Amino acid sequence: MTRMKSLLGALLAVSMIFTFAACDKTPGNTTSNNSGTSATSDKGVRYDANGDLLYKPEDVGALDNPIVHGIIAPPPDDEWYAQEIKWREDAYDLEYDYDTAPWTEREMKWIASYVSGTPYDIITYINYPTTVVKGLVQPLDDILPLDDSRYFNKKYSWKGKTYGVNPIATGDNFYDVGEVHGVWFNQDLFDDYGLTSPVDLWENGQWDFDHFIDAAKALTVDSDKDGKTDIYGWTTWYRSWFTAANGTQAITMNDNGISLTWTDPAFIHAMEYYNKAQPYFGSNTSFEAGTAAMYIERVQCARTFLDGETLNFTADWVPLPKGPDGEGYLGSVSTGTWTSCIGSGAKNIEGAKVFICADICRFDYVPVDGSTKMMNVTDEIVERAKTCDGKFISDLYRSIGSLNAKMYNVLDAIPKDGVVATLEKYTNVFQAEIDTLMAEKEYKEQGEFKAPNLDFEDGAITLKEVYEGTLSITEDPAEVISGSKSLKIQLKADNEYGPVAVTTPETTCLPFGGQYKLTLKAKAVGGKATEQNTLLVSFRPYESLETKDTSVSVGGFNPIDLTSGEVVEFECMINVNDYYDDLELFIIGNTDEAAPDLALIIDDIKIEKIG
Repeated sequence: MTRMKSLLGALLAVSMIFTFAACDKTPGNTTSNNSGTSATSDKGVRYDANGDLLYKPEDVGALDNPIVHGIIAPPPDDEWYAQEIKWREDAYDLEYDYDTAPWTEREMKWIASYVSGTPYDIITYINYPTTVVKGLVQPLDDILPLDDSRYFNKKYSWKGKTYGVNPIATGDNFYDVGEVHGVWFNQDLFDDYGLTSPVDLWENGQWDFDHFIDAAKALTVDSDKDGKTDIYGWTTWYRSWFTAANGTQAITMNDNGISLTWTDPAFIHAMEYYNKAQPYFGSNTSFEAGTAAMYIERVQCARTFLDGETLNFTADWVPLPKGPDGEGYLGSVSTGTWTSCIGSGAKNIEGAKVFICADICRFDYVPVDGSTKMMNVTDEIVERAKTCDGKFISDLYRSIGSLNAKMYNVLDAIPKDGVVATLEKYTNVFQAEIDTLMAEKEYKEQGEFKAPNLDFEDGAITLKEVYEGTLSITEDPAEVISGSKSLKIQLKADNEYGPVAVTTPETTCLPFGGQYKLTLKAKAVGGKATEQNTLLVSFRPYESLETKDTSVSVGGFNPIDLTSGEVVEFECMINVNDYYDDLELFIIGNTDEAAPDLALIIDDIKIEKIG
């Protein structure tokens, strides 16, 4: 990692004066930049005549538009806001106008802002590569001088472009090692059982998979001699760390696309070591409670247990052990700055540039050692973690569809079925998710929420009839649910496709990012309903009427039990957490030869937007 100004950096900067400055920084000129605002040669982030970047508040000056739009997930507390945002606002006279969202819903917010025409200027903590491939952030190569290694580290590349940047903060050799994964270990247990400390093994270049597994085996014990194992050798939530530590990964990404590469011998070898370690893994154990001897976690997690009160044993940390085929680490060393992106279609490019480049001088405003002190770690741990710099292996599957959850299925299956058989079993599953991500998808404005409230009193049927002659309005008092009219759906035993009535885009729009509540009343007539399949409701893309694709069902399949023959009042809620052009209500009805005359009576259908 470059910490000092270098001759090479200076030469690069001089060469880029003609590219970076030519866009909107030509002395004496006022030009239009891609934010739609104007910038002059004495304002904004720019180079000076000596080839040094001007980024400090006194050099940047007042911005034409000081309001920068962004999102913070999860919602911040006051201490975090002061550490990351407030100092920028005060120093640069910026206003950070931000939305908040739970961590798991942040991408939903990014897409919703994009399709609504109010994209975020600043986006952080993206789901790489998904966020880049979906086009939610824009290339930074023509916005910032990313090749100047005195000031910037490039992040998130795709097809020859760079989509994220990690500014290099000036300061006294500060490193943020909080995200680096390694092995926390109980030194007391290693001493009690006469084992060599992982620190000694690491310092002698011997800390590898074999030594890790030997220690895990030796420390999986029945310490109180009651016939039950009460201490396990290791635990973690991140069981796939073996692959990164062996310098390999399940999925790789380059300018040609995203590939499933877990047939690589190094990946298979790493998984075989994982399998060897499984007998000594404690799934319901706690490092803090002393029931797990080793804990694979990030350095920063020490803040939860190295406060001098939580632990009753001596804990220490080393980098991940080396694999037999390579060496790599999870989590990268940074300079304590955000990795930032600019949203596609962002309105305030100049403001976003200032917000990002402010991090270069962040330690003029934020204590240099603040992050390290918050982590409660020793200087020795920081130095060990710094050796992981430049060896970061990214587990891309964690950010592609539901592959993170599916990887846990893979890890659970390996001890029973073996490595190769398990990977073969899940290859098509993983490849399908990659193909879905890579498929072209156009995000477009969806319009405002709208939905019909159907009580059928006007005698109109505004639902799409899937099978001709099945929908009608009944006025039979024995059938009507409320008022004088209800919808009647005559089921047919030979229907090949379950949906019988569907709302249409002309009457219904359920925009991405919303939460909706469906209520309706229903009963069965003309036969005996089954408990599960007579009536279901589901929300699906309208196009699935043609494709008959049942793989997408937002909110799941919701069966309505009509076996009583009485009127049932049904209610369900859905969160639209992924983007679909036209999401509609599908009413699904089924019967068989045992009840050929079975019909559904439905009334008072209402869809409300509740969030």
